[in-house]
Order: sequence, then C-alpha cells, then structure tokens
Amino acid sequence: MTNHPRRQIGDPVADSAFTFFKENPKSYQAFLSVATNDELLELLALYEPLHPLLQTLHLPDPADSRLLNAGHDFFELYLFEILGVLGLYSLPYCYAGAKGARVLVLSRRLKDQPAKRLSETAKFVVSAGAKGAWKPDGKGLVATVQVRLMHAAARHYASREIRDEVPVNQDDQLGTLMAFSLVSLHGLRKLGIRVGEREAAAFYELWKLIGLNMGIQPEYIPEDLRAAHQADKDIVNREFKSSQEGRELALSLRAYFESQPATLGIDAVTLMGYLLGDELCEILDIPRSQLRQAALYPLLRSMNFFKDFQRQHIGVSPEIGRKLSEEGVKPNHSFSYR
Repeated sequence: MTNHPRRQIGDPVADSAFTFFKENPKSYQAFLSVATNDELLELLALYEPLHPLLQTLHLPDPADSRLLNAGHDFFELYLFEILGVLGLYSLPYCYAGAKGARVLVLSRRLKDQPAKRLSETAKFVVSAGAKGAWKPDGKGLVATVQVRLMHAAARHYASREIRDEVPVNQDDQLGTLMAFSLVSLHGLRKLGIRVGEREAAAFYELWKLIGLNMGIQPEYIPEDLRAAHQADKDIVNREFKSSQEGRELALSLRAYFESQPATLGIDAVTLMGYLLGDELCEILDIPRSQLRQAALYPLLRSMNFFKDFQRQHIGVSPEIGRKLSEEGVKPNHSFSYR
C-alpha cells in the first residue's frame, strides 16, 4: 500500500529550530531555563531564525476557554486513571503502528528505558493538562515545545536509517494525538468510568490545543470526536500490523511491568491485555486477558490501584501531582546534540 501523503511531511519549522539550537548552544541553554509560557515566547522572539516556530504557537483566548477549562477539570478529576491508561493502553497502542515503531526503536529510549519513558510521559501530560497550564504564567506550552524539539531531534537522527518516509511524520504525530486523547477516553470507558459527551469533548479540546502546538498541521487535526474516531480508524487500518519493532517495544514495556510487584494483587500486564483487546494483543505479542468490565473500576478504585500504580511505575504520587503541574516538566536533555 502506498504511503499516506502525511507520512512524507514532518515539521520543518521545528527542524529549523533544532538546527539553530544545535549551532547556538548558549541559546539552547537559555531555552532550557525558561520557566513559563510567556518566557518561552519572549525567548523565541529574540532570535529571528526562531520566528517561524513562534508563529505556529498558540495560547488560548481567555474569553473562549470554557470548554478548555472543562477539559482541565476532567483531567484533574481522573488524573491517576488517565495516567494509568496512558501507560497501559495509549503507549502500547502506538507501538502497533509498524512504520512509526521503527523510529521508537532507533531512539532506544523507549526500548531500553521504559520506566524513564513512563515518568517523562506522565510529567509532560501533567504539565500540559493541569489547570493553568496554558495561561501566560503556565508551563503547558513550554513542555509541549520541548517535546516538539525532541521529535525534531529524532527526525534528524532517524533519517539516516529511514529513507522511505519522513521519520516522526504528520501521520505518526496525528496517530499519537489520537492515542493520547480518543484512545484514552476509550480506556477510561473500558474500565467502567462513565464519561459524558461534554466531558469527552472538553478533554479532546484540550488535546487539540496540545496537538496544534506539537506541530501537527491544523488541517490534519479532526474537529471533533466523531471525526477523530474516523481518523484513528483510518490510521489503524493502514498502519497497524505486527512488526519486529512493535513487538520489541511491547516486550520491553511488558518485561518492566512483570519485573515489578503486582499492585495490590492485580498485575499491570493483565490490565494492559484487557485494555488493548485480543487483536492488538496478537499484533504486539501481549498475553490476552480474561478480565471483564463488570465492577472492574469500583474494584480498582477501592484498592487505590491507580494511585499505587503511579507511585510504583510512573513516580507521580497524589501528594506531588499538583506540584508537578506547578513546576512543569523539567528540561529534558535527551535531545542533546551529538
């Protein structure tokens, strides 16, 4: 099957910013030191080569933020459940994309350091999803642009090995956006959590903002959940199939969870298999689960499963959840220049 046109499009603006920072280490250090969204915008405005990146960034209009605020409310209400679903469902869901999985294996961080990757993902999601994240003194934009430049670094280095398409392309990024938004909602519902239409729409609105600032071209971001479902279905039909890279990534994540004590008697791999379902379990070589939804979430909640899961696997305890949103994601040196 011919590649979708989105698979030949990367993020040229972020690539140019990556090159600028690579050639100007002092500017890069200044970038790492920014603490708020306003500080980031001010820094980018200082350097003409970074103006194209600056022009793609968006902070929401306070006068039109009711739905977005509802998205933040929903995120904070189910913070630990959402982070659990991201680690047990959304991340391995992404591994089923055979072509995109190649880049993840080349980066080695996902394969060789699953615990660190889980923690980094959680901190990014908290920084971008918590209340106030997208205000001028928040850190949502800072965290998102840091990840965007990591993607540019991955594109730069992976392009030495991957020649049939642009690594970390628009299609892969859209698929990841669907995994972290639409698929997360599916995961919550699979656990038995009742998610209303307005709550789901608000959560998706939050992720649309994140995706836009992550560098996904606006015309590719589905307008609503109905369109998002169709976009995800299209990507799954085109890209999801068994691959050595996808199985390696899933095995690394599975091995990490299996090396840890079961959280209050329920092991994470069993819950992962339940969330993924039989078809994705077969693609990723994950054991199928015999769990059934009936009374699953009340049971997990009564056991504090997700709070304990965060402490054990992701490093986000209830006590520091709010603190993480206030501090934001720490400067990530994983795209240090070779």
